Amino acid sequence: MPVAKNMIDVLNKIYKGSKESFYETVKEKMEKEEKAFIITANPEIIMIAEKRTEIKEILLSDEAIIIPDGFSVVKRGRNMGVHIEEKIPGIDLVQNFLKFANENNKSIYCYGSKEETERGLEDVLRKTYPNVKIEGLKNGYDYTEEEVFADIKTKKPDIILVAMGVPRQEQIAAKHYDDLEKGIIIGVGGSLDVLSGSKKRAPKFFRKRNLEWLYRILREPRRIKRFYKYNIKFYLQTGKRRRRTK
Repeated sequence: MPVAKNMIDVLNKIYKGSKESFYETVKEKMEKEEKAFIITANPEIIMIAEKRTEIKEILLSDEAIIIPDGFSVVKRGRNMGVHIEEKIPGIDLVQNFLKFANENNKSIYCYGSKEETERGLEDVLRKTYPNVKIEGLKNGYDYTEEEVFADIKTKKPDIILVAMGVPRQEQIAAKHYDDLEKGIIIGVGGSLDVLSGSKKRAPKFFRKRNLEWLYRILREPRRIKRFYKYNIKFYLQTGKRRRRTK
């Protein structure tokens, strides 16, 4: 069936090594002033790609590097014969990049989120990562995509974080990637909310047990509809695929 084939194509493309090896690969790109387009794959974007051809094409493009942002992607991938070593949460990835950027005087540009999130993020960057050069902190309401990326093209930041929600952030990154001379561009979803302190990350108890999704639902019950639409359907869809291949 085409639906199953689309899903297995995306799962096969996901980075399969350890998060530490991935961090080193991307750091090397930053050191060499190369560029990269990273997509953090969770059930939501995989299920959206099942129905929207343009999103599937972005994920399967030669430029995109897909990482497994969540244990469900790792587990269901393994069940379908795709061995993914471990999850690489987007928030961990961003924090790792910021640490590296702070140690090596790299620059950052953030686009998206609310104005108060960007203000909180600026405080965190200046206090926790004082050596990171802030090239831009633009919210997703007062600035157009065109003017933001014209500014990015001029300033050439080392890290570009786009927080516009799935799949809009991936579409934006893909659209402007060819115009970048350098820089690691990544859609970060709600990671900036956590980094800025406007939202709390799940405690270690939940993270160690791969229950961050449950913590988010407990904190924000309105998420349950979205969780069913993407996460539960992803689980059911991959379950059908596994049964057909037995």
